[in-house]
Amino acid sequence: MNAFEVAPQIEKLNALIEEKEADLAHKVNRCRELSAKETPNTAMKQRFIARIKTEIHQLTDEINNHKTELWGLQELNLPGA
Repeated sequence: MNAFEVAPQIEKLNALIEEKEADLAHKVNRCRELSAKETPNTAMKQRFIARIKTEIHQLTDEINNHKTELWGLQELNLPGA
């Protein structure tokens, strides 16, 4: 990867991380809302919460992977980047 490819990739990763973090915040808030809501069908509620928690873990892993990639690109210190 040359210096001209690094800067756009860094910008792309920053935008992607920002988007994923907003999605993560939405899912966390949704999980809290569902947990606080009183429903007669607790089994269904628990399944929804479990699914959302799984999605939260997946998003967290994605964000961490993108941040690791971003950190690696920032550490390259290519001249002209």
